[in-house]
Amino acid sequence: MARKILLLRFSKMQRTCAVQFVVIQKLCGEFLTIAGRSAGKVFCGVDIFYPRLLSLQFEADELLDELGLSDLLPTDAKVFCMHQGYEINYFLPISDDPPVFQFFEGQSSIAKTWDSFSSFLIASIGDHLLQWSDLN
Repeated sequence: MARKILLLRFSKMQRTCAVQFVVIQKLCGEFLTIAGRSAGKVFCGVDIFYPRLLSLQFEADELLDELGLSDLLPTDAKVFCMHQGYEINYFLPISDDPPVFQFFEGQSSIAKTWDSFSSFLIASIGDHLLQWSDLN
């Protein structure tokens, strides 16, 4: 009951962010447990870590609204990653390792870029290692 009362004191955006985070934490829990607030040079400059993660859904909606594409993001999309305010990565909560979709500013559609969240992580770390051999 105390949690419910506390949640009601938050603004609509704060409540939405809290709910989004619970869903994202459930699906990406192992990653967040290990990485949490940072992961060395991996994802450096990318908004994917706590606490920035909490506002990404709102920021993605705001970006798409500014671009006149407010209906592009599915209502059940869970935005877990943004890069420099022009790239949005999200998943739909349909499985324990859901596909990841991506949008870049300048596009008019969204693409399913990875078949799973785990393949997103593997590809991202692989891309990092192509440029820098050290993960720290």
